[in-house]
Amino acid sequence: MLFRSESRIQGNGVFLTKDCVIGEFIGAARIGDKRTKIGRYCNHSRSPNCQFKICDNVVQSIALKSIKKGEEITVDYRHAFSIANKLRLVE
Repeated sequence: MLFRSESRIQGNGVFLTKDCVIGEFIGAARIGDKRTKIGRYCNHSRSPNCQFKICDNVVQSIALKSIKKGEEITVDYRHAFSIANKLRLVE
């Protein structure tokens, strides 16, 4: 469902291999203290298409809007850091 590639925003990014609708689970960003591709390569945007949520010590990424195949997954870093602080996982 995801692949890492060069980003137009910065460095590498995470991209979808299929379309995604609002509210759809994209993938885990962090499981316990381990980051996944989304947690590691998701770039910042002031108008993100994804948001992180905590569920049973797993940080999940959820689509905030419809995302097309091949589109980069973005998140608001301020929100992501607040989620990490809740889990005491800020690096």
